[in-house]
Amino acid sequence: MIGELLPASNFLSSIKSRAFFVFLRVGVASSLLMSAGLASHLLLESNREVISHAYEIRSIVSTFLRLDKPSFSGDAALLSRYRLQHNDDLKEGINYILVLDSEGRIVKSSRPAWNRLLIADPMLARSESDDSQFRAIRNCFIENTSNSAICFKNHIGFYLPFAGSFTLALPVKFILNDRGLRQDNHLVVINFDPSITSSGFATDLLLIALFSFVFLGLVFLALAFALYSRLAPVLRRFIDIDNLTGLLNRRACMDMGMRLLSHGEANQVPYVLGILDLDNFKAINDAYGHQCGDFVLQEAAAILRKSLYGNDDLLARLGGEEFFVIAQCSSAHGLIMMDRLRAAVEQQLIQWQGRQIKLTVSIGVVSSEHFGYNLNHLYAQADAALYRAKEMGRNRVCSSSSVQDNVLYNPWSPGKAWADSFSHHFEPGSESDS
Repeated sequence: MIGELLPASNFLSSIKSRAFFVFLRVGVASSLLMSAGLASHLLLESNREVISHAYEIRSIVSTFLRLDKPSFSGDAALLSRYRLQHNDDLKEGINYILVLDSEGRIVKSSRPAWNRLLIADPMLARSESDDSQFRAIRNCFIENTSNSAICFKNHIGFYLPFAGSFTLALPVKFILNDRGLRQDNHLVVINFDPSITSSGFATDLLLIALFSFVFLGLVFLALAFALYSRLAPVLRRFIDIDNLTGLLNRRACMDMGMRLLSHGEANQVPYVLGILDLDNFKAINDAYGHQCGDFVLQEAAAILRKSLYGNDDLLARLGGEEFFVIAQCSSAHGLIMMDRLRAAVEQQLIQWQGRQIKLTVSIGVVSSEHFGYNLNHLYAQADAALYRAKEMGRNRVCSSSSVQDNVLYNPWSPGKAWADSFSHHFEPGSESDS
């Protein structure tokens, strides 16, 4: 069935493919934006978590060292309490804890070897201390020896999970027994290993990216399907259909004609192509006006459509008063079909504002049996046959053949299967031959 072989036109397919790539680009960009947004939120949460840890540690340090508490050896005493509230991995996530006095000297440390050292001591210039925040704290004490009070503030920045290390510093006031039981400003410096935030960050980031692409992919896929299912019929009608007659337009019929002929060549079946031209149509326009001419074209299209076999034949308007027919049949049957179309148009009187308009049509027809399956060549031969029909007096069907035009084509070119069936029917000794 020809109707089953009519796919969307190349232009509609082009729109479909372009729309797909547009939605793909928008979907990828949206997924990346969504992933970036969720990743930023994850970073903010990890920073809030680190800052929360720092405040808890400062609270513990303030309590632990208040009044006559003994110095702690290493980080065991401090972190043993901290681990009661958190998992054991946090112990590995804290490189060191320092308590600085107003001179920038380390009065307490989770690393005993650093006790009594100044923050500017080269011993502290280690890779785990080589982050921008720690350097800012050290430089503050070095540059403000006479007014170190400005260094006792919150030193909190934005930390990336894959940094070498990151430092937070929070001021605290407490009474140290070895300082004469007097209240003094101190700064608690906490250096974190990035593992405290990066351990699950990569996994979370991967899950975020996967979720973003899947979620937005499904959303855009559903949106694209909804838009295409609703707009494709409208677009196809707008692109492929002649708005006056409701038939396929020239571009669509040529596109589909090539597909049908390609199908015929692949399946070894013949096709007939006809060009139909309404006779003396200009006289109708001149006598009754272009509005009448449009009505006549609509009526002619309706007559031709009723005289064809539905999905078995392709009918289109080439432009002006020309129509195009392609059907899957032999050349002999094609001539009969085209003459039936001519007679149907001739017998129908068109009523226009109380007037009866008699219409006739000239037809040029050609078959793939004689000229193969090249649409351009078939069209040129059919057009030449139409020209002869006009010269011979109009209202007639003329055909082109390899014999009359002296064109060297194998008469069995439409296909071996069709030719074999014909040859077998008339081979010597068969019933038809007797």
